[in-house]
Amino acid sequence: MAKTIAIKNFRNNISAIADKVGKGQEFIVIRRSKPAFKVVPVGIDEDDDGSWETIVDFTNRGKTNGMNPKDVLKVLKKLNH
Repeated sequence: MAKTIAIKNFRNNISAIADKVGKGQEFIVIRRSKPAFKVVPVGIDEDDDGSWETIVDFTNRGKTNGMNPKDVLKVLKKLNH
């Protein structure tokens, strides 16, 4: 269950919130009395219906299996044709 927080609270406590998100907590950020966005841990997507294919995973910042940007563009161009 996502915890609701005000955007001011989010801005003022972003480091602590990032730590909690890293541990699995989800947040819905409220701006002007309306939900503005949701913060969830990487890899969690409620709306994922399986129709998306991972082409390049940038979450590891290229430290182990990085791709050259030119290679990424080649892959994307092939997908568009």
